[in-house]
Amino acid sequence: MSEELPRPGTGTEGSAGPGGGRAGAACLAGDSPLGNRGESGAARIRRAGETGERGRNFTPIWFGVLGTLTIFLVVFWLAVQPSASSGGDKLDEFWSLELNAMGDALAGLASTLAFLWLIVTAFIQKNELQEQRNELELARGESRRMAAALEAQAEVFRDEQRQRRQNQNQQTLRRKSRILVRQLHELNKCNTLFEGDGHIGSGPVKFRLYSIGGSYSALMPFEEVENHLYEFSTSLIDAEFALDFGIDLEGSVRLRLGWGIIHGGIQLSMRSILALKEEGLSPADSEWLSELQFDAAERALTRLLSIRKLWVDELTGEDLK
Repeated sequence: MSEELPRPGTGTEGSAGPGGGRAGAACLAGDSPLGNRGESGAARIRRAGETGERGRNFTPIWFGVLGTLTIFLVVFWLAVQPSASSGGDKLDEFWSLELNAMGDALAGLASTLAFLWLIVTAFIQKNELQEQRNELELARGESRRMAAALEAQAEVFRDEQRQRRQNQNQQTLRRKSRILVRQLHELNKCNTLFEGDGHIGSGPVKFRLYSIGGSYSALMPFEEVENHLYEFSTSLIDAEFALDFGIDLEGSVRLRLGWGIIHGGIQLSMRSILALKEEGLSPADSEWLSELQFDAAERALTRLLSIRKLWVDELTGEDLK
C-alpha cells in the first residue's frame, strides 16, 4: 500500500519543509506572492481597480448624499420651528422676507452644499489618483520583470555565442597544433636542426631544439601531438636559459634552404596559436597552453632567431647577414 505524498507547497501544520505548516495554507489562500505568480498584470490591475471602486469611490459619494440629506433635514427642522416674531413657523417667516434677505439665505444653503460636494470631489480625485499610482506601480513591476526576463534571455544567448566561439577556437587550436608538429617533422627533413655548441668555462656544452624523427602522420593521436609540443616548448626555454647562463657560442645552426624558412614558419604557427587566446578559448584550453608554457617558448624562439651568429649557411659556412 503506497503512502500518498503531500503536494509541494501544501505541507501540513508543524512540518519542517519549505511549504509546510501555516505557510502552505497561506500560499493556498493567496497571501503569499507566489500564489499570484500565474496571474497576469492586467488581472491584478483590474482586481485593484474593482477594490478601489467598492471601497473608495462609493464612500465619498455616499458621504455627499448623506451630508446633503442631513443639511436638508436640518433646514426642514429649522423651517418647522415656531417663529417668535410672526407667530407662525420659520418657513412663514422666510416667505415674508425681502428678496435680498431671501437670496442671502438661499445662497448660504447653496454654498454649504457646494462646499460639501467640493470635499466629496477632492476625496474622489484622491482615490482616483491613488488607483492610478497603484496601476503605474503594477506596470513598473511588470516592466521590471520583463526587463529581467529579457536580460536573462540575452545572457543565455551570450553564453551560447561564447560556447560556440570557444568550440570553434578549440577545433582551430587542434588543427594549428598538428600543423606545428608537422613543421617540427620538417626540421629533420630540411637539415635545419637548431644545434648550438659552446662552453661554460672550459667545459663544452651542446644544446639543440626539439625535433621529431620520422614522417608526419595525420592519424597521429592528439596525446602524441601534445607530448611533442611540450618537449619542443621545453627545449626552447632551456636554450634561452643556456644563453642567460653565459654560454659562449661556438657552433651554429646550419641552413640549407635559406634564412629561417622552417624556423620562421614555426614562429608564425606559435603566434597564431597564441592569438586564439585573445579571440576566446575555454578555460581548459587556456590552461592547456599555460601548462605548455607557450608564451615563454614563443619569446625564447624570437630571441634565438634574433641572434645572427647562431645561423650559418650550410654550403658556405659563413654567418647569415
